[in-house]
Amino acid sequence: MRKLAFCFTLLALAIFAPLAIQAQTTGSLSGTVTDPNGAVVPGAKVELKKFGTGESRSTTTADNGVFNFQNLATGEYSLTVEAAGFKKALANDIVIEVTKPSSVSIAMEVGAVGETSTVSGSQEVINTTSPTITNVISTRQVQDLPLASRNPMDLAGLQAGIAVTGTGTRTASVGGLRGSATNVTQDGINAMDNFVKTDSFFAISSPSLNSVDEFSITTGTTGSESGRGAAQANFVTRSGTNDYHGNLFYQQINSALQSNFFFNNQGHILRPDQHQHYF
Repeated sequence: MRKLAFCFTLLALAIFAPLAIQAQTTGSLSGTVTDPNGAVVPGAKVELKKFGTGESRSTTTADNGVFNFQNLATGEYSLTVEAAGFKKALANDIVIEVTKPSSVSIAMEVGAVGETSTVSGSQEVINTTSPTITNVISTRQVQDLPLASRNPMDLAGLQAGIAVTGTGTRTASVGGLRGSATNVTQDGINAMDNFVKTDSFFAISSPSLNSVDEFSITTGTTGSESGRGAAQANFVTRSGTNDYHGNLFYQQINSALQSNFFFNNQGHILRPDQHQHYF
């Protein structure tokens, strides 16, 4: 009886343990606060506020002048730093991207706390904190790039290290690996066809183009916290804001608005009839 219970326990662990590991849907921000001479400033109050929702988080710098925020929702933030004997520093250009660690450097100016100095260009452009190779496709790229299929998954073919076979991104190869080596998640939940597992970029419930906030594609040096797969595609849907908003779309494909092909004209072949409407 004990052996039977032990076997059932092992089976349950094998099935449910992978479910405890979910892909990341958030980002992080760390930084260092220094004075005009480059010395670190411990005990400074740091506040991070998200545009659109106004939610804020605060912390203080450690003895080495470093602060750290984890599990941040993607989007744009403002950062304020206050310390005795210094002007309040304000940075409005902080961007948090999915799965990517962000870093800032804040240089304080001597002055009264009631004064404010604006810090620009504080965020690092080059990632020096993580060996992971991740490309993030932002909200603006999702909305502005031409995408006839209206499937955001097709934007994966534009990233470095991904080889598209034919015209579809679905069977693309990431770093020369098989399709089963790619893990596709939506808001941290596995969205792949887990029965076949042959296509790299195929989601059973792919999010609509209008609901995607951004998504990241990791093509190298994936951390163990990401779960299965040597390549990761993480979709993050939009979160709410303090304002009501919505949208609609209509896409029409009509052969009356299209020119004929050169060889069709040469062979006196009529333009193919095509009428499609996407709402």
